[in-house]
Amino acid sequence: MKNLTKWLVLARTLRTMQSDRPVVSIVIPAYNEEKYLVKTLESVSQIVTKIPFEIIGVNNASTDRTRKVFEVFGIRSFDANKKGLSQARAAGIRAARGEIIIQLDADTGRAVLKSPDNGGSVCHDILDSLQRTDAKVAHCAMLRIRGK
Repeated sequence: MKNLTKWLVLARTLRTMQSDRPVVSIVIPAYNEEKYLVKTLESVSQIVTKIPFEIIGVNNASTDRTRKVFEVFGIRSFDANKKGLSQARAAGIRAARGEIIIQLDADTGRAVLKSPDNGGSVCHDILDSLQRTDAKVAHCAMLRIRGK
């Protein structure tokens, strides 16, 4: 029951923090990641920013309940037409509505999301930097600017 309550709160948080008019799209391609996806979504739910964003899940021919995890937590998701990480990432980029795209692996969880400088999440640091400056471009291994 404790996990159910925690998951309901997480689902509500993820639904309310997303925007219908995002500037940033966080694309999460996933292949058989039901075990790790919840931790990654928990990390994303801790992002604090005024920049409107959306989360997009791309199910990459999973045989487990990965797609169901996206659905339960209110993440707009769909199946990639072709199997393969690059195909799934490309499909997520095509579906993204934001001008800025952050690619996030489904098994990232907290460890990889932590910034070595201050212990914050990489996504939070990127969004915070964009919010504090007039930057039009940010560079990070997970970031791609649409059309650049």
